[in-house]
Amino acid sequence: GLELSRVSQRNRNAENAAGAWQAAVLQDFQARLEAGEAAGSLTWQEFAETQGGREFRFMKAIPTQPLCLTCHGAAIAPPVAEKLAELYPGDKATGFEEGDLRGAFVVIRQLD
Repeated sequence: GLELSRVSQRNRNAENAAGAWQAAVLQDFQARLEAGEAAGSLTWQEFAETQGGREFRFMKAIPTQPLCLTCHGAAIAPPVAEKLAELYPGDKATGFEEGDLRGAFVVIRQLD
């Protein structure tokens, strides 16, 4: 099967928290971004042996775009901020600036 998801180190929804290998890739993406690579070009892939069998893993960085700042920036409109606080009391996904690493798209394909 094929699994698609989004992950982040600073997630809004707890279900989108990065697992151990995903967090390591996000840290690599952050280092590459700080070294001058464009966030939109950051990708990673590997083949991995897991308890469930062999799988192909792919991640592509999600750069923070201007529209993202409406809900993920530092200056969120009060009505939006109130609703976010109501829906996501443990929200860690604010304070971003344009070009920041927002997270990554993840594709996992079971091969066995």
